[in-house]
Amino acid sequence: MAPPAAGKRYFMGLALIGGHPALDLVNSVKYRGRPDPQDTLCSFRQVVDWARIARIIEHREVTTLHRLATQDPRACDVILTDIHSLRENLRCILEPGNRRSAPRKKAAAVLEDVIEALRPAARIDPGAGTLTRGIPIHEPADLHHRLVLSAVELMETSPMPPIGCCAASDCDWLFIDRSKTKRRRWCDTGTCGNRARVRRFRAGDPGSRPT
Repeated sequence: MAPPAAGKRYFMGLALIGGHPALDLVNSVKYRGRPDPQDTLCSFRQVVDWARIARIIEHREVTTLHRLATQDPRACDVILTDIHSLRENLRCILEPGNRRSAPRKKAAAVLEDVIEALRPAARIDPGAGTLTRGIPIHEPADLHHRLVLSAVELMETSPMPPIGCCAASDCDWLFIDRSKTKRRRWCDTGTCGNRARVRRFRAGDPGSRPT
């Protein structure tokens, strides 16, 4: 693991580099498809701590959610399952690829039902005339709803930002591609990009000297 870079946020050693909290949620699984995928969100409390680092919730809301986890652990286990489902459906919808595939259509239908069930609180600033929507944290389910609303905000963006998928053979992380050419290959040049350069260098490519 590369040393933490300035400006990056980390949770359990993994960098939040998706460019949006919804993508960082998708990227909270290190290696999908492996016998040990290394899920960093294995408990409700871990989701709470991750959400603080991802700037989904504030410090005072962390305290509230930890208290709720102690009071009703079974309810929190149910919400954890809902969050895992949200994560995988978002992965299916947002990853580049066949946008008309059956799994993608199924994921879209599930997400539509989850989004329609949202009841965000609306706040209008009378001075600026601006509208904001939010999910107050009163119960464990509100954390799930907060994550759903974050995903909604990404998918409502017009035009939709270009989303790339890491080209490394052992990584499937998603990221907003803000490069000028829109041909960014790696989720992180210091990790997956550098490992790829190491492999090419060892294979005899002198132009791929690792950093």
